[in-house]
Amino acid sequence: MNFTVRVAIYAVCFCTAGAAQDQRILTPHGLGPVSTGMTLAEAQTALGTKLEHLNLMEGCNYAVQNGDPGVGIFYDIEGDRIVAIEIEPARNTSREPSISTAAGIRLGSPVADVRKGYGALLRTQKPSIRRSWIVNELVVDGPEPGRGIVFEMDGEKVVGMRAGLYPKLRSASDCD
Repeated sequence: MNFTVRVAIYAVCFCTAGAAQDQRILTPHGLGPVSTGMTLAEAQTALGTKLEHLNLMEGCNYAVQNGDPGVGIFYDIEGDRIVAIEIEPARNTSREPSISTAAGIRLGSPVADVRKGYGALLRTQKPSIRRSWIVNELVVDGPEPGRGIVFEMDGEKVVGMRAGLYPKLRSASDCD
């Protein structure tokens, strides 16, 4: 086997392995190994890394991986439990989080894809204000009561997603 072919095979293997590792599915129960209802310590064990607890303002407590809020994954904490997981566009990096729902919806997905992926399961939630702009929200309730996924829509695309437990899931925008 010549050198060029070997390099191409290695490149495909490494890129595929990295993509598979980075791919995480957001469900009404959580994200990857982290489930809503876990304590911060349980989540750190499940992830195999430290989460930094951020108290942004009264009543708005989040944890972020490795102390970097730039990756776009925020674990919303109430008491000592994770009650919601928010996915937002990455800050301080050009790399977006590689997260989708089971229906393949991710940041940037068109609203038509959300409607196609979830159909009759979708309902509209009253618009919320996020960082001084109005965001329309489409909601999918989980298969069991008390859990769901909220898609934040800015115009015709997904600009944020959050999953977790009600009633916090309805009010995640209160911290902005």
